[in-house]
Amino acid sequence: MDKNLKNILDKIPIKLNNYFRMGNVTEIRLSAGKKVKLCIDGKYVFADKKIMEQKDIDSVFMKLCDYTLSAYQDQISQGFITLSGGHRVGIGGKFIKSEDVYILNTVTSLIIRIASVAEYKYDKSLICFDRGLLIAGPPHSGKTTLLKNICANTEYNTVVCDERNEFYNCPGNVEVISGLNKTQAIGHAVRSMNPQLVICDEIGSVEEAEQLLAFMNTGVRFICSVHADSVDKLWMKPNIKLLLDNKVFDKIAVISGQNNFFCIREMIDV
Repeated sequence: MDKNLKNILDKIPIKLNNYFRMGNVTEIRLSAGKKVKLCIDGKYVFADKKIMEQKDIDSVFMKLCDYTLSAYQDQISQGFITLSGGHRVGIGGKFIKSEDVYILNTVTSLIIRIASVAEYKYDKSLICFDRGLLIAGPPHSGKTTLLKNICANTEYNTVVCDERNEFYNCPGNVEVISGLNKTQAIGHAVRSMNPQLVICDEIGSVEEAEQLLAFMNTGVRFICSVHADSVDKLWMKPNIKLLLDNKVFDKIAVISGQNNFFCIREMIDV
């Protein structure tokens, strides 16, 4: 068990180490008034009879933030924090709006997604494209894992736009921009870092799509991922439809996966 994961487990009020010996744990769910739930080999199980109290959630949250909420405020306002090792914590609770800024008032749930270190084997034809590659898959299908494996094997000057700090200790000969939103990071990467390839995980807004359009004819190629479980669903997303209509991508890969076993289900030239 890596030290970053052990550090997380040490902050949870019940012992979970043994569950990691039972199989591949991909998620830990902590909610006030409920039992701790783990996703092991794709199935959810309750880890203990103990009911998590609100004080338990508050304590874990403060520990995960190293008792310095201000350092994580930008991430918290978006509903998550990212920990060392690339492990991501989704935050459920009550947010209040103050002067056009959303502030977290009460934390009721913490969903800890364990970063995968699995090898994602793929044919080299995947990264043979002229303009861009779009990787589509549902949650937990291995999109980020695939991108990390591409980073580990790329021969191009590559910059990763890592808004959520999930490419911690990213393998391979790549540069990483962490902490900036993707709209800013894409522009910074292309203007200042002379990349041949820019990688963006989870394109989610029209603003991000428009930024990609702005730099599509600069000679830089893009690899991006998006939440979708079929090609048809891609055309239903306004931001992705904008990119496809403008031919930012000439290849789409639809992937699926579970329990660290991932596969490319479909490859399409567009």
